[in-house]
Amino acid sequence: MFCPVCGEVVSDNAVFCKKCGTNVDAAKVPTAMEPASTKTAAIDTVPAAVQAPMSRRKSKAPFIAAAIVLIAIVGIVAAGFATNWFGLMKQPVNLVASSSSGSASAGATSSASPASSSSLDAGQAKPNTDFVFDEVGALSSKEIEEWEAKAKALADKYNVGVYLLFNDSMGVNDPTPSQRNEFARDYFIEHKLGVGPDSDGIIFVVSLRTRDYVTVAKGKGVSALDKDIDAIESAIVAYLKFDDWNGAAKTYYELVGSALENYSNA
Repeated sequence: MFCPVCGEVVSDNAVFCKKCGTNVDAAKVPTAMEPASTKTAAIDTVPAAVQAPMSRRKSKAPFIAAAIVLIAIVGIVAAGFATNWFGLMKQPVNLVASSSSGSASAGATSSASPASSSSLDAGQAKPNTDFVFDEVGALSSKEIEEWEAKAKALADKYNVGVYLLFNDSMGVNDPTPSQRNEFARDYFIEHKLGVGPDSDGIIFVVSLRTRDYVTVAKGKGVSALDKDIDAIESAIVAYLKFDDWNGAAKTYYELVGSALENYSNA
């Protein structure tokens, strides 16, 4: 190298010029091959220590997808039970309407409106000799004849009409307990059902399309079913939820017959 002041040749390791004494070490400049600073890399690149955690971070997408699927499954199952996709019957209120007291008994809930004596007594006429009403073809002709004969025998023996109705619906797609009871009471009145001067009777209504059912009774029918209505309906529903309409009819007439027998012997 050369002295920047006098131009004397000096060694690379020299600190001062031997000729003029200039401090040649302070005057040294970087060569073209030497970087001006080794810190510039930190501006343009990301250290490996910072990059590494990014490569190990797991995506949350699979967990979110699994949660969505689980919620969908739960929703389908809940909807299945609510809309009867699984063949389950809707359990209505067990209302027995009394023509003498006008009150609801046998497990009626506050949502059901009690039947009044005037509503069941109005418009009554001579008893209807038909007991089985199948508006939707649930039973065969032979089955209807069998249960018609059974109902007539019960009416002759206990003076209580025991009626069975299979229909499409109770007027609405999802009737409330009070609407079920009102439908059955209206049917009882409009068709002038009941036996004897007080029109004593029991009617069990099954709506196939909406899968609803209800039991309403009047007079002696109320007293006969007062303690047994829950057990009778539970036994009938065991057949209804498998669409065994004739099995339900058989169970209905057998159990109601037993209840009437127990009542008459009490």
